Amino acid sequence: MSQYSIFGAKLKEPPQLTHARVILSVGRDASEADIKTQYRKLAMAWHPDRHQGKPTQQEATQRTELYTGAYNLLVRSDKRQQAGDEFGKALEHPFVVGERVFCLGSLYGTRVFVPDLADFQAITDSGRMLTSGGHDEPACPAPSARPPAIHGSRHSIMESQLADDLETFYAGNIVGRKNAALLQDAFENRARGGLDDLVWIRGNDMAVAHFLNREFREAERIFEDINERVADNIIFMYRLGICIEAALADAGNRTKDPTRWQQGMEKAICLYLTCLDLLALRRESYRGEPGQEQEVARHDPESMLTVMMQLADAHEQIGDKRRARELWLGIQKIDPSCYEAGVRVRRLAKDLSPWRRLLGLLGPASPTSAPGGRGISPLLPHKAAGGVP
Repeated sequence: MSQYSIFGAKLKEPPQLTHARVILSVGRDASEADIKTQYRKLAMAWHPDRHQGKPTQQEATQRTELYTGAYNLLVRSDKRQQAGDEFGKALEHPFVVGERVFCLGSLYGTRVFVPDLADFQAITDSGRMLTSGGHDEPACPAPSARPPAIHGSRHSIMESQLADDLETFYAGNIVGRKNAALLQDAFENRARGGLDDLVWIRGNDMAVAHFLNREFREAERIFEDINERVADNIIFMYRLGICIEAALADAGNRTKDPTRWQQGMEKAICLYLTCLDLLALRRESYRGEPGQEQEVARHDPESMLTVMMQLADAHEQIGDKRRARELWLGIQKIDPSCYEAGVRVRRLAKDLSPWRRLLGLLGPASPTSAPGGRGISPLLPHKAAGGVP
């Protein structure tokens, strides 16, 4: 077997390494000698002692430091190992943005739930994608080692490394002749890492690197571009939704520009609804096909829980607590062992009690779905109607 994992696409690498390759403009197939040549070329061109007026010496120094850091990361094995270790730890390390809790793994299906922001010990997650050595299953600790709140990993497109690879590289509809030509060229040059250097594949890793650095707006911008190039890709749409929510969660965004905040949250809701529609349609398409039992299992109702949880969060954020509770009840029905669902259903029931409404503690209900949504209820299982445009 070659070093490639699936149909010419290599195994994942930490996004810091992809970021370094983009900085130096080298591909995944570049040798150490190629990297060194490109680094020397850029370093000489931007050396502070060689610049003529513009850019300023400070800008030239910053560029030189950037190129040096990228070069060391790519050629030094200890730096590469450190980047991999940091990436693995960051997947499950929670951080607070405003009043929301995220982690790097939020982009990969890891669900972080902190019942009380003052207590970071009680955290649930639904999967640990990318931390395992293999492709088929996310790593998961032995039951005896799990805190009581953790309810394990699922066979989900959001939480399986293999499903993520397949979706990222091969799913969705390529938009425009230029992008179609890029894809064809990538396949023809896949033996030299062409697929891994596709603009939307490198962009995906770049956006993850920005998310890792808490640069949510930049990550959002990149995923917007990716979704314009590749339509109806569940992974890319889901990650765009996460980045939108993280960017809007910064303190003051809601009060500073409430209209923009509302529109952003509604856009995230539409993205999650579309993801659920596509998952449901895909599940139906595999039914009855011989030898597709594994794919049917990968798209069973449980595989949709991660998206449903994020959708429930978004509805609660915009004030639609009734719809949020309906979603959590649906999640609880699919997975009765989900600790978070039980907590959220009880909390929302209290918020929606008639006594609280009489006291004016609950605002007016919001629409049950965002404008532009496809109108298919995510309280699955269900049979999706119509096709995907």
